[in-house]
Amino acid sequence: TQALQVIRGPLCGKRGNMIMRIITVTLIYLICFICNIACAETYLFVGTHFSFLSEETADGEIYGLGVDIAEEIGNTLGHTVIIQLYPWKRAQRMVETGKADVLIAPYKTPERELFMDFTANHFYTDTMVFYVKSDSDITWNGNFSSVSSRRIGVVLGWSYGDDFGSARANLKIDTAPNISMNFKKLLAGRVDILAVNIRNAMPAIAELGYEGSVKYILPPIKRTNCYYGFSKQRELTQFRTEFDQMLKKMDDSGRIDIIRKKYKLE
Repeated sequence: TQALQVIRGPLCGKRGNMIMRIITVTLIYLICFICNIACAETYLFVGTHFSFLSEETADGEIYGLGVDIAEEIGNTLGHTVIIQLYPWKRAQRMVETGKADVLIAPYKTPERELFMDFTANHFYTDTMVFYVKSDSDITWNGNFSSVSSRRIGVVLGWSYGDDFGSARANLKIDTAPNISMNFKKLLAGRVDILAVNIRNAMPAIAELGYEGSVKYILPPIKRTNCYYGFSKQRELTQFRTEFDQMLKKMDDSGRIDIIRKKYKLE
């Protein structure tokens, strides 16, 4: 009995209550910490070289609007986000087969919706246009029949919108693996016009030294939103919901605009 009193004595009164509160708070923090560790996941995001959205330096640093947003949301949610860049067709295939969790910056198409769940919110809007030689008199009026006799350069695996897709069978399509090769074909006269978004075209033109040699013609082919696509082969419903909520919060707060300005994107 005396031993029991020795143990109980210090826990009585104000001092005892304080000790119990400290123990309780400590336990709560410990439980929360353990839960956070248990709930933390690692997700593989894949993309390709998209100017200002997902790029890689010579040292292997991956950056861009789509990259920064994904990393910031992942960190906020307490997850680890790994980002890797591949050729566009391969990146899509990785998400389709479940070898990767999320695709960065796809346009939404019915074909892609078969194997990807898209975020409800987009993070950037591209303007797709036709480029021609600067001295060209080629015009188009927004109807694809007006360019049906022209050789049109496109990039392998890219989506150019539903209207372009519907008209594609009646167009003279010439496919190349990247934008730079298409611009070289345009200047060499191997294609008459090139379909590409302005965001990707501008740095390619600068790198090739084609300023003044090419121009784009209006109206735009299409204005298309960039999303994140989540693999249907993975159990990502909760992560996608939380990610989408954070994406909307970043957009509403102006945070995405700040990152856009960092990359000089409108």
